[in-house]
Amino acid sequence: AEKVQAYYKSTLQFEIYTLKFISLIGASYTLFFLIIDQYRANRLYELDLLRSIQFIIFLLVALFVFRVKLNVATHHLLCYLFSSSLYAIAFLTDFYAGMPVFFLTNSVCLFLIVLNSALGHPLKFKIGQTVILYVIYLYYSIELSPHSSIHTSQSINILLNCSISVFLGYLVERYRLLTFRQQDLLIASQNKN
Repeated sequence: AEKVQAYYKSTLQFEIYTLKFISLIGASYTLFFLIIDQYRANRLYELDLLRSIQFIIFLLVALFVFRVKLNVATHHLLCYLFSSSLYAIAFLTDFYAGMPVFFLTNSVCLFLIVLNSALGHPLKFKIGQTVILYVIYLYYSIELSPHSSIHTSQSINILLNCSISVFLGYLVERYRLLTFRQQDLLIASQNKN
């Protein structure tokens, strides 16, 4: 347990920079789509509301990360809340805003790849969150979706992207863990001399 905490503390600064980057890029893209949607959206009020909420989430995370000194537990909690809220916004936008049939699948795949490979919360929680997301996607596709047949047909695609994103998260975490272990061994050998 002590080594695990040391590992997360050693990567915390990098993880904070990554979270800042993702939240600022996400806010920029959301603002870009807010502008574009003014010219192409059907249900503009609902879409503006949901995109604005997404933009605010990105900005709040960025401001929080820039202003507050994060510890490991707070960073992990922030990553869980951040990724969960983005998934929820994608489902709500698809349901309420009259989005094209490809919107939900593209959003979920993008969020899976970016959030599971880049955010620094532990892999076991990424796996759990991804499994829950997939079950929610299946339920939404079958019971709630305005594009049920198309979303249901994309369930294999989503499962594949879930698997790839978790595998990417595993590879990134394994690389970081091996680097930490090598640094730890190097420090230990230097201390012996």
